Amino acid sequence: MKTFTPQVSESFFNRAAACRALAGFTMIEIAISLAIIGFALVAIVGVLPAGLNVQKENREETILNQDGPFLLEAIRSGAQGFDDLTNYVQSITVMTLPSGVSNNYFFNDLTYGFTNGARIIALLSIPKYFGVPTVTNLVTAK
Repeated sequence: MKTFTPQVSESFFNRAAACRALAGFTMIEIAISLAIIGFALVAIVGVLPAGLNVQKENREETILNQDGPFLLEAIRSGAQGFDDLTNYVQSITVMTLPSGVSNNYFFNDLTYGFTNGARIIALLSIPKYFGVPTVTNLVTAK
């Protein structure tokens, strides 16, 4: 009695190996792709704080570039028509600093009252030096 042994050609095995290779990713390919993704994430996280600082500085510069000419025009025109400043200024502090001594004069809406824009512009326009070169004023507003 003859036993039947099927004849399998070599091309069948090559085709099967090719199909198996196309079926999925190897562990090495997955590891390399994860390493590339990890490297990219580290680069992004490293650059992110610098980008946020640049954005913050740009926002501050934009505010200064918009408010500066507005306040200069208010000083030039004698603060006429700038009464809406009372809605935006909470307090103004004038510090007189003669030779290291600090005298604080605090102006806010409770004591002196910001009734109009002229009062606010007048306080903000106090000169840095009052006659004596050793006495300086520091004016801040909130």
